[in-house]
Amino acid sequence: LLIIITTTFPSPIPLGYNFYLAGVGGLIGLHRTTNVDKLREGVVTNAIDNILFPVDVINNISRIISDLREIFPPKRDQFLIGPMAMITWSTPALLTVELGLIIEFDDPVRIIILGVIKAGIPNPEDALIKIQVNFLGVIDFDQGMISFDAALFDSRIVSFTLEGSMALRLSWGQNPDFALSVGGFHPAYTPARHLKFFEMKRLTISLMGGNPRLTLTSYFALTTNSVQFGAALDFYFKISKFKVVGGFGFDVLFMFNPFRFIAEVRAGLAVKWGSTTLFGISLKFTLQGPSPWIASGTATFKIWFIKYKARFNKTFGEEKRIILPDINVLPLVIEALEDNSNWKSEIPSNRFDLVILRKDEELGEDEIIMQTFGILTINQKIVPLGINIERFGNSIPIGETLFDINDVKLVNSAGESAMPTNLVRDDFVPAAYKDMADADKLTAPSFEKMRSGIKASGTDGLETEWGINRDVEYEVIISDVKKQNGNDADSDLTSFGIHQNDLYTPSPDLFTHFAKGGAVRNSALSKRIRAKSFRNANYASVKPEEFVVVTNDDLRIYNGPFVNGTKAEANEALLDAVSADPSQAGKLMTVAEYKAK
Repeated sequence: LLIIITTTFPSPIPLGYNFYLAGVGGLIGLHRTTNVDKLREGVVTNAIDNILFPVDVINNISRIISDLREIFPPKRDQFLIGPMAMITWSTPALLTVELGLIIEFDDPVRIIILGVIKAGIPNPEDALIKIQVNFLGVIDFDQGMISFDAALFDSRIVSFTLEGSMALRLSWGQNPDFALSVGGFHPAYTPARHLKFFEMKRLTISLMGGNPRLTLTSYFALTTNSVQFGAALDFYFKISKFKVVGGFGFDVLFMFNPFRFIAEVRAGLAVKWGSTTLFGISLKFTLQGPSPWIASGTATFKIWFIKYKARFNKTFGEEKRIILPDINVLPLVIEALEDNSNWKSEIPSNRFDLVILRKDEELGEDEIIMQTFGILTINQKIVPLGINIERFGNSIPIGETLFDINDVKLVNSAGESAMPTNLVRDDFVPAAYKDMADADKLTAPSFEKMRSGIKASGTDGLETEWGINRDVEYEVIISDVKKQNGNDADSDLTSFGIHQNDLYTPSPDLFTHFAKGGAVRNSALSKRIRAKSFRNANYASVKPEEFVVVTNDDLRIYNGPFVNGTKAEANEALLDAVSADPSQAGKLMTVAEYKAK
């Protein structure tokens, strides 16, 4: 079931500060979910306006129903609820905001904010300036991501049409990342796939439409390690079969770690007859820097079938290597490992913390509390382990550059013994620890899972000094009813209970059988946990992408000590393989595991 109810008021209700409540509404969905990708498309196509306060419902009913079916498809045990409001400013309304808040639960749990902002100046009926911005915000707790998308629709300033889109992504889940774009990204930059950016349109203003045509576009973007911006001006004019095409544009990319920028400028003008260029001139120019400055480019001149091309490449300025301060990383790693907050007691995935341990006031600063079935985890975020670091942020590491935790030993009265361990991974910025080319920084992930610690999985077998075991016991109360006045149907009835002193202890098998029908077993939490069990055929898990070292010619996995791991670990294994056998230089590379043979 999907119900959307909206109503607008003939006389808006004053809210103060010249704002008015012009309409209210609401949405209820039973066994319905939200197709966020379709909603993002609706920001561009204006389908989002059909959800909030649709206009002329009768004539547009087919399109509205089609949009609702695609945006809110059926899904069992999923529910939607949300209020809507229309708020205006001034009289007549120069600004109208249609806003909806949708809460979706229970798997996934999402908060969705969608809206439309409309402005008409000097008045909506005869506007010289008309602006409409559709926007969508999603907080997805299951995916660990906040996203915001907006797009201009049917907007203009006098006769100049306006277009463009913007997007924001902030993730804190398995792939933490951040990116903000207004009008798109630098041509050389490709955003990470998990951020799910839709095709973005440059901020565009049509200075002249039709013939001749003059269009201005621009963009600005911000990522974890770069600032990007650019603009372009394009001209088109046609008379009969003759046309003049020209343009000017630039793209600039700033990177901070280390600081560097690349600016690309292009310009050109051509006179054509049909598809044949009668006269044309173009220039492409690139400037990189600083220290040193590198200028390169190409100039092309063409008349009919005669074409002349000139190239230049000039380096000037003193080549300075940025001297970063040296730093000894080992003391920082030791300090992190001695920090009590980096030692934690975790609960295994198949166990549950049913009680809260009270903090002992006599607990020492170097002591932590553990559940008897807990797992001891040691995790630091100073450097990735098992990788030879070449830099430490903006500094050069001195002394030790390779760090690792080999084992964990349990020391007690019986002596000392090594415990079985597993690896712990955390998020690190690859460019903060490895020297990378500019092109690699643009394609590398903002964060990558690298080894950060160790997990002593054998701690679930630790013995404690004492414990208390209690049997499940029930008090037995027998309740009966007796008539006080014989068989008189109108007589009062009195209930009384007989308390048995003996306690009843069911057998373990009988208790397990009865527990399956209890409230705990049938709770939403219990059902969700069982649904994710490996015994459930409908449950599937996706492991993180892993990389391997392969030979260039046939993509076969290189036979060495390294099996698979993260991209950073595979790159490190590649360097070790070439160092051990220099004849392999240029013959090996790293690829995702699924691409290897």
